[in-house]
Formats: sequence, C-alpha cells, structure tokens
Amino acid sequence: MSIGKREDKLGMRSSDTVTINLDNVRVPDSRLLGVAGAAFEDVKNVLKHGRVMVSAISLGLARAAIEDSVKYSHEREAFGKTISSFELIQGKLADMTTQFEAARLLVSNAAGLLDRSAPAELEAAVALEDEQIVFGGVEDLANFG
Repeated sequence: MSIGKREDKLGMRSSDTVTINLDNVRVPDSRLLGVAGAAFEDVKNVLKHGRVMVSAISLGLARAAIEDSVKYSHEREAFGKTISSFELIQGKLADMTTQFEAARLLVSNAAGLLDRSAPAELEAAVALEDEQIVFGGVEDLANFG
C-alpha cells in the first residue's frame, strides 16, 4: 500500500483527500465489505450519497455568500448611494436567492429519496449541478463591486 499526494482543494479543507494505492493486496473472504463482484454498484451508491452531502454543504456556503453579498451591497457606495439601491444589483440578489431556494429544494428532494432508499441518481446529480449556479451569481456580484 502507498499513499499518493495530498490534493489541494478549494473551500472545504476540513478533511484531507489523498489517493491510496493498493498493489498486490489480497483480502480474505472473511474481511470483504459487501458482496464480491458488486463493488461497482457499491461505489455508485457512495457517489450518489456523496453528491447530496456535498450539495448540502455547498448550500450552507451559498447561503453565507448571499448574506455577505446583501450586507456588502448595503455598505458599498457608488454615485453617492449604496449599490443595493440599484435595480441591477437588486435583480442579481433576487436571482441568487431564487437559485438558492431551487437548489435547496432539489437537495431536500434528493436527500428524501435517499432516506427512503428510492432511486435518486438523477436527483443527486441535478442537486449538485444546481447549487453550483448560485456561486456564479456571487461571482457576478463581486465583479460589480
């Protein structure tokens, strides 16, 4: 067994991510996890749950980013008034909030399906994709300020 390099991640740094290489490792039947030959399905299941968990974590980050964006829009001044009074900024904040709420519902739906052991591959993938849209709005707002 050998351990690869530590990955340099953005954002969530509370746990290390490394590659573990298992070369010429034999595992006795008494130590197998799951059913022999079913590893691919097991990995797909782990990834499905992982997508929903990452989406839920990202929602917390997105909520904080939106709150910070609103606060900043009330502090930053341009042309003698706060940028929160500009229709473009109000629209951007409204879009970010709408997208956040949609992502929250998608994640909640995917998590509910997983809780009931129902198929949720599509819902988990959509939830992960949709929460990333919110961060695009935060980036756009930063470009205005």
